[in-house]
Amino acid sequence: MKKLIAIIAYGMLLLALSACTRPGKELEQVLRLAGENRAELEAVLEHYKHDPQKLEAARFLLLNMPGAFGAGEELVTACEPFLPRYDSLMRVHSYDSLLHVFDYGGKDVWERQVDSMLNDYHLRNRQRLERRHLLDLHTLTAQRLITEIDQAFEAWQQNLYTRERPFEEFCEYILPYRRKNGLVIDSARQLFYARHGEEFFRKPGRSVVDEVDSLLYRYRHITHSGFAGTAIPIVAASTFEALRHGLCEHRCWYNSLLFSSLGLCVAIDFVPAWGNRNNSHTWNVLIDKGVSYPFESFWEEERWKYKHIYHNTDIDKTWGLFMLPKVYRRTYRRYVEGPLADEAVDREDIPSLFREVRKRDVSHEYFDTVNLTVELKEVPEGVRYAYLCVLNYNEWTPVQWGKIEAGKAEFKGMGRNILYLPMYCKRGVMRPAGAPFFAGEECRKLLPQAEKEEVVIHHYNGALGYVDNRAYNATLEGASLILGSRIEELEVNLPCVSFNNVNLSSLRVNVEDEIGKSAGGHPSKRYARLQLPKREIACGSIEFLDKEGEKVSAKLLQPLSVSPYGEHPEGLTDGDITTTYRNVLSQNYLDFELEEREIATVRLAPCLKSGLKEEFTYELSYWKEDKWHVVGRQQGAPLIRFEEVPKGALLLLKPSNNTKRVGSRPFIYTDGEVHWL
Repeated sequence: MKKLIAIIAYGMLLLALSACTRPGKELEQVLRLAGENRAELEAVLEHYKHDPQKLEAARFLLLNMPGAFGAGEELVTACEPFLPRYDSLMRVHSYDSLLHVFDYGGKDVWERQVDSMLNDYHLRNRQRLERRHLLDLHTLTAQRLITEIDQAFEAWQQNLYTRERPFEEFCEYILPYRRKNGLVIDSARQLFYARHGEEFFRKPGRSVVDEVDSLLYRYRHITHSGFAGTAIPIVAASTFEALRHGLCEHRCWYNSLLFSSLGLCVAIDFVPAWGNRNNSHTWNVLIDKGVSYPFESFWEEERWKYKHIYHNTDIDKTWGLFMLPKVYRRTYRRYVEGPLADEAVDREDIPSLFREVRKRDVSHEYFDTVNLTVELKEVPEGVRYAYLCVLNYNEWTPVQWGKIEAGKAEFKGMGRNILYLPMYCKRGVMRPAGAPFFAGEECRKLLPQAEKEEVVIHHYNGALGYVDNRAYNATLEGASLILGSRIEELEVNLPCVSFNNVNLSSLRVNVEDEIGKSAGGHPSKRYARLQLPKREIACGSIEFLDKEGEKVSAKLLQPLSVSPYGEHPEGLTDGDITTTYRNVLSQNYLDFELEEREIATVRLAPCLKSGLKEEFTYELSYWKEDKWHVVGRQQGAPLIRFEEVPKGALLLLKPSNNTKRVGSRPFIYTDGEVHWL
């Protein structure tokens, strides 16, 4: 009930402020909404009446305060008796062993013990641990706001890298006392300033990134919890420091508090749902001279790589390909837009992501975006907006809104090469507004055809399969293919076809585009050499195709033995990607004799380790008419086959008797292999 009241109050505040058009009138409305706390807020304005810039900063905080809320400090106090028990358990498991918690052999035991201990504490202290949403307008004192404003200005003016930055940038990133709704507003920033204010960001001679790294290194002992003990109410920096473990969202607002206390512009960016894997993610971003530098919130060696691997093109060598449909930045400033700004839209008809006003779209800072115009079907009466969704843990999750006009909706700033589904939201229930489509160079609807085919599949979780296969992929990453009319030509430095970004499906390379017409284009060649990065190979298939897409026969010239896995070398050229070959070689290349025809395309398929388990039954479904339809079920094996599967359909494989949260990913099946979406 209390949560419902808070939500209603929040909506009333937004509605009240949306009716205000003049700054003076809007400020008066904010003060009126403060009720009995009005005098405290007016005292702040009175305090700065002779300091125009600080007065403007105070106005910025007040005008954007509606809807901001936090927890009371009594929640922090209620958690304090739990911390020594947690600390004792941590010592049993050793802090160092949890610096890389996902590689920790006792992770399952650790999770069970933490969660059990926390559940016991919750049962005994349920009322004390109840979270109450306290509106900032009703609770913040003049002294707290004045302290925050004065400290923010001092840190800004003392910071070598930001003191010349515009006042608007200061207000956006350094000034705000609140980094996320739900947190306790205490003296954390003043404590950080006392710790580090004299040492960091004041002396010339170092880059700002180097200084950020140095400070992050001081806090490297605060690591990811591995999703254990997630119910611990971490609402203050002091609790996070005591636990020394938490989630990405905790570390992000902690870092934001830390760096803003020293006058640095560090914000929080997030992807609400990935475009090719399950879950969401949050990270930090440094803003320096208008340029954003995203970084991993927890300490790691390659923490500045996000601008590269979140570009929707490059493959991370640890985790594979990341596809992002949208990226948003957490803000203190309120951005009331889209359906939330439309008084004709019932708040219940808006997904929760778009009821959040403290965020703005920064997708363009990460990847090339595209505006997608989608035709909708059967627009319900009174529905004014549609929502573009991606599949996340088998549920369609909204990532962008579009206003409906003439049966269509435009969704702005979207990531390419991602599966989307348009949906309506009515009384809190989402329902499809059209067919799923893949937004490549052109948008292609994924509709099942009448023609059927056999589908062969190794695993069900898409992009995460890269983790199991990265060792195999490394044997092909950076490989090249040399084509020659005589075998002796393969020894010289001829133009070659290169294979990069090896992932979970075949690499197809156009020979003419890769080698160039000046080097002979793609005339008839009799020999080919696959030059490998090491003396080993793990490959599903290598195929040579002519202009019509017909296979050009190839004969392996090196005599290779049956591998330790019982795999025959003929599996490399049989055109079947499921017959793999893994072995150590006596040299770092393989030679092939080809049928004398023009080579237009070379297809290299990686070796895929099975992600299926024999103890599970796997259910294959396809999407048709707004829902999933079951094709059939198969018992787990290294490979499973399904007959009579509609061609062109969007498919999903789920372990049907797995009781844990299932991270299946959708896919399409073309040219005899799975293409993950």
